[in-house]
Amino acid sequence: MTHTLNNDNTVAVSPDIYWLPINKDTPRGVKMFLYGIGGVASIGHWDGKTKFWRGWLPLPKVPESMK
Repeated sequence: MTHTLNNDNTVAVSPDIYWLPINKDTPRGVKMFLYGIGGVASIGHWDGKTKFWRGWLPLPKVPESMK
């Protein structure tokens, strides 16, 4: 996976992966990355009702070499 840094060199950003929109197919009640209205990401659960979240991503798989 490649990455770039933002203009301030404070954030590593993927040029290939985009946030998935919150919609009817978004998983509910499971751990995932969530992207909020204010532009901040966190790990949490979406309840299917909260309007604060704008996007989501699944957590990456951990390779055997890191276990």
